[in-house]
Amino acid sequence: MSELFREIEEDIKRERFEKLWRKFGRLAIYASIGVVVATAGFVTWENYTQSAAEKKTSVLLQAVEGLDKKEYKDAISAFSKLADDDSSSYYQIVMLQKAQAQEQSGDASGAKQTYAILAKNKSELAELAKFKTSDKNSTIEAVKTSPFYHSLAEYNAWQLLAVGKKPEAAEIFVSLTQDEKTPLSLA
Repeated sequence: MSELFREIEEDIKRERFEKLWRKFGRLAIYASIGVVVATAGFVTWENYTQSAAEKKTSVLLQAVEGLDKKEYKDAISAFSKLADDDSSSYYQIVMLQKAQAQEQSGDASGAKQTYAILAKNKSELAELAKFKTSDKNSTIEAVKTSPFYHSLAEYNAWQLLAVGKKPEAAEIFVSLTQDEKTPLSLA
């Protein structure tokens, strides 16, 4: 008798499963296929971006090597390839290196243009570029969160002192000495 109940129970379970499978089976298959396709797409995209990053790194290393070997034309050419993409993580350092290569090759106007482009960027290295392109009698706006803030503030104080604005210069010097984040060499 218990065997009969067990068979009936198994038949009921099988019927419920078949009913659920008819209702949701295709959805489960499509969901599984979707997960496989999405995973394959993600892995493909990751491989593509890693390959592109490796190529950019290789170009950067070649450019730096060219700069070290004083092959400025090759270095400038390589840096220019990388500087085309201003969303790249290399953009700021590449622009700075390109300008330095231009300076060292004797192309002062090209270097000044490159520094000017970088100076328009909202970054810490843009402040260094502003320093390179600034009029020697002007000050540079420095952001307090910048790693170059203290050096630029000191530069500004010296510029103000040079044009006879002693109270403004003294105010900057005092603020630098009172700021605990000021490097000891500046304080």
